[in-house]
Amino acid sequence: MREETNVIEGGMIKMKRKYFTLLFILVLASLVNAQTPEIADTNLPDIAMVTWFSGILPNGMQYYGPIILYNPRITIQVGPYLTEFFRQHEYAHIALNHIQEKYFLTNRYNYLWVSNQQELQADSYATSVLLSQGQTEPVRQAIQWFSGVQPFKNSLMHPAGMDRAFNIARTAASMGVNF
Repeated sequence: MREETNVIEGGMIKMKRKYFTLLFILVLASLVNAQTPEIADTNLPDIAMVTWFSGILPNGMQYYGPIILYNPRITIQVGPYLTEFFRQHEYAHIALNHIQEKYFLTNRYNYLWVSNQQELQADSYATSVLLSQGQTEPVRQAIQWFSGVQPFKNSLMHPAGMDRAFNIARTAASMGVNF
């Protein structure tokens, strides 16, 4: 009986840790999202990216720090769910402290700073945030997107699509959501 109690107590501790981890992720994501400007940039050759900014924002405010650029034309093409996944992915780079000013001193569109590991971490973080908010559709569409986009080709700046799809699905499964 005591062994059974230990198993139950151990399971409860794991559930509490998982709950507090998810709560921490949500609180951190809320803080980062509330403080980071998002700026439309039709010259951006990608759906979105995080970069460093120092100067006057389009709203007239002085700002120094990370911003998220997004291409509104591409976001319309991919739709709101996939756009939300990539939005959370970019916020993840900020929350995980991947972004540093020194990477963008000469080129605000610099992609060479990011490692494959950081991309996978940002995908996992975005997945955790979205699923913690009950948003499964952005995650499902991200898995489909990466399964069809360069599934086996590794680019200089991003892991292969299948690696990213698998990573997202694995993160979702660890939260009890299977696709």
